[in-house]
Amino acid sequence: MAATDVNLRIAIAHAAAGLSVFPALIIKRGNKWIKKPAIEGWQTGACSNEAQIRAWWKIFPHACCGIELGRAGLVVLDPDRHPGGANGAEAFEQIIRDIGGLPPGCPLTDTPAGSHYFFTQPPGMALGNSEGALPAGINVRAAGGFVVAPGAVRSDGAIYRPREGTPLLTEAYRARTIPALPPELVRLITANHYRFTNGTQSASETERVDVDTELASLRLGKINSAHCRVIGSLLSAGEPYDEIVKRVVDATMKFAADHPELNWTREKEFQYVFQCTAALLKGRCRGHMNITGEVPAWVMPELRETWSEVIKKDGRPLILWRKDSGWHVRDMSWAWDAKEEKAESPKDEKPEQPSAAAGPKSDSDVKKGTPKIYPKPFDCFDFTKIPPREWLYGKHYMRGIASATIGPGGSGKSSLDLVEAIAMATGRNLLGEQPTERLRVWYHNGEDPTQELDRRIAAICVHFKIEPRELSGYFFRTSGLDMPIKIAGGNGDVKLNVAVANDITTGIRSQGIDLLVLDPLITLHSLAEAENHKMDPVLREFARIANETDSAIELAHHTRKKVTGQEDYTTADSRGASAIMDAVRSARTINGLNDADAKRLGIDDELERISYFRLDKGKANMTRRGAASYFQFASVELPNGPGGGPGDDVGVVTRIIPPDATIELTPTDIALLQAETVNADCAVNNKSTSWFGRVVARHFSIDLNTPLGVLKVENVIEKLRREGVITKETRRGRDPKDRHRREFWTPGEK
Repeated sequence: MAATDVNLRIAIAHAAAGLSVFPALIIKRGNKWIKKPAIEGWQTGACSNEAQIRAWWKIFPHACCGIELGRAGLVVLDPDRHPGGANGAEAFEQIIRDIGGLPPGCPLTDTPAGSHYFFTQPPGMALGNSEGALPAGINVRAAGGFVVAPGAVRSDGAIYRPREGTPLLTEAYRARTIPALPPELVRLITANHYRFTNGTQSASETERVDVDTELASLRLGKINSAHCRVIGSLLSAGEPYDEIVKRVVDATMKFAADHPELNWTREKEFQYVFQCTAALLKGRCRGHMNITGEVPAWVMPELRETWSEVIKKDGRPLILWRKDSGWHVRDMSWAWDAKEEKAESPKDEKPEQPSAAAGPKSDSDVKKGTPKIYPKPFDCFDFTKIPPREWLYGKHYMRGIASATIGPGGSGKSSLDLVEAIAMATGRNLLGEQPTERLRVWYHNGEDPTQELDRRIAAICVHFKIEPRELSGYFFRTSGLDMPIKIAGGNGDVKLNVAVANDITTGIRSQGIDLLVLDPLITLHSLAEAENHKMDPVLREFARIANETDSAIELAHHTRKKVTGQEDYTTADSRGASAIMDAVRSARTINGLNDADAKRLGIDDELERISYFRLDKGKANMTRRGAASYFQFASVELPNGPGGGPGDDVGVVTRIIPPDATIELTPTDIALLQAETVNADCAVNNKSTSWFGRVVARHFSIDLNTPLGVLKVENVIEKLRREGVITKETRRGRDPKDRHRREFWTPGEK
């Protein structure tokens, strides 16, 4: 049977077992075989539909079968043998001996370069791809990655051959007998280093490299790996973190100077290197075992005191870097210990119930039997050591919380969230707010098709002069028409869809997502929005995901209809149950311009008002409420017409700064204006021909035919009243013919 037929048959067989597959190309480049997906968007496009698979293989007849691991929930350990390089196969055999062997039932494939060991994800975790987490030569392929299917045939005839005596992947996956990744291997992967029982340690932790040589020999395609080697070596040498970053950035920018086509900037490179350093430190922190009580050499002196304090409290310190707060230490035992205990505990194991006749308990027994809920006494601590809140953008998006933007349909919620998402993904100040750092953003719109989302994204890039490639790797977009997200349903009781929640969590972790925008809330569930007891668990689930993944989650939500006489919306006007607003920590509302807004912006055309809106901070649990912000839709013409000419017209949200309506009053101004009210009819009513505002306008040469001019005059009068320069009195006018009593301004006491 020809290799093309074999690979198609292999793909259909694995799809029939329930695995999502796609065509993958294995191409020889020099002495290396390069694997890459044959289709774009393979992570979401992989499927188990036989008709689609056959269609793919008609286009790519020489492709092998790739298995998308994220939806499959699989983790593959891939030890390779590299001639003249690291022998991952030998290292992995040593690890297997050290941990006492692998669990039975593990499918195993012998590949042309090594082996594939198949496991399921450990309970409660979502591991992603990594290289170097285990000894050199052992790769981890999981969420966000793929492997070539067992049985596939390469173009040179080499076979990915299932090992005799081990279960076939298709049969084991269908029967759900694939074992979970053992806890011992989970620890090794997340620890980012491994010490063999013979006393040697993996290169990822202790092996030093010639830093000067590495930095002097940077080359395209290998810069990230060189950064990791250099930073790891300098950390092990105890170098200060900021000096490490500066040294690496200096070398990288020197390399970039010889390649002007890269268009790299020093500011962006600093962010990349800081993030790389923080990621390497996170691996070391998580794998650190406090056996000797000594602070590791790679903890810089400024953080050692805080590190020791966390250790003394039986905590597990994590070194973090944030652009606005620098390097600091946080106790992560609450998260890491819970995950490891969950991964290690047998599902059916139940705690032993104590007998009433067992007698008094010792102190250690009491500690073991402490209930989960109990009052904890306050411990004195240094307030300066409290980690600052991790705001991502504009005091609205924050790690670990759910936020919301509410407004009527078509008011600008989606457009605003999308521009802010792209601002964060590019690290640019697009709307008057500078993101704290460049972030990975996932934008999901449950109502509009992907093509419409792409039009809006293109319009934003055109208007703000953003190169589309800037979004690559940092911006992710999905449509509910292609990938519906329903986290809850049920006719009577609320039924949370745990699988969907896990998929969201896995997606955030596998791609390192900092912010997830879900637009709108109504598309994410099939419950009655007006019932608190139904909506509360839905919102709490999103808040839980944000907290567990250390990401921010933004929800776009609609308002109810206005009541008679109501001018503006507030957060209390969000549609449905009050539990929605109660659950989010930050909420803001979108309103059209009212008369006061139009006057402040100098807009007197009713039709022109439609293209503007006002954003109010309606709920601020984590910060004070700020002043209102104003935005306008700018019309952007896309070059998608015939021959690349003018095409679709798309609105893009832009920030509007209201013109200054204040006038500084000098003592002379105050005295002259006060004198104008002496023995004169200076009416309070702005409709009167003797309105005091006309005097003010004449004094400052202000045009009262514009809304802005009227606002400036009104501000001056209000300031004079507030400071006691003028006051109101009710009387008849000084004209003998004036019979009616009216309000006039008269000199005040000041």
